[in-house]
Amino acid sequence: METNFTIIIAEDGVVQRGKLKLYVEKMGHTVVDMVSSGSRLIESCAIYRPDIVLLDIGLEKLDGLSAFRILRESGNNSKMIFVTGSGNPTHLLASYDLDSVDYILKPVTFERLKKAIDKAAIQLSAENILSTRQNEDVNMITVMSNRRDLLVNEKKILFVEKINDTKWIKIHLKDGEIIETRTPLKKILDQTSRIIFCPHRSFLVNMLCVEEVGQIQSLKETI
Repeated sequence: METNFTIIIAEDGVVQRGKLKLYVEKMGHTVVDMVSSGSRLIESCAIYRPDIVLLDIGLEKLDGLSAFRILRESGNNSKMIFVTGSGNPTHLLASYDLDSVDYILKPVTFERLKKAIDKAAIQLSAENILSTRQNEDVNMITVMSNRRDLLVNEKKILFVEKINDTKWIKIHLKDGEIIETRTPLKKILDQTSRIIFCPHRSFLVNMLCVEEVGQIQSLKETI
């Protein structure tokens, strides 16, 4: 994967930590911390918020599975990959119940670790795309109305018009509601996405609502 991800390594063996760090950096990712205990892993995740965590089950003070449970309960969404010497089926089932990405038995090879990290990277990329789309779906615009800030979902806007020779702006919504504000037209436009178009200095239009394009002749000019 071309994207550089941040990774924490939780492993109590010095030699194994160094080996994992070497593999991760060879893949082009960044190791932000290395810890030997489950309690230190929890602290480190709160500080660095890594994309991926490589963790052993047999950690000092607090085991890897317990640390994983605590992290999930606290809202941590890092992708977890177990790299462990434990072939205990109970441990394997518990890791998947906690929605870990993979469970790798030691000794780990570069190719096996890369396969697991690539799997985590695919999941992270998919989540980022979904998050971006969701954010695009709900773009809220702030305007001042009745002496208070009012949030308006831009997708509910039909068009916006500036009332001639005044500072008043009317925001026409799809449901027929009209919001009156003195928030300048340009300030409203600056908050919008590409679906809001400015065909004229006195109007903004929701392009998703446009069915036909033509000219309107007013007393002073053609729009």
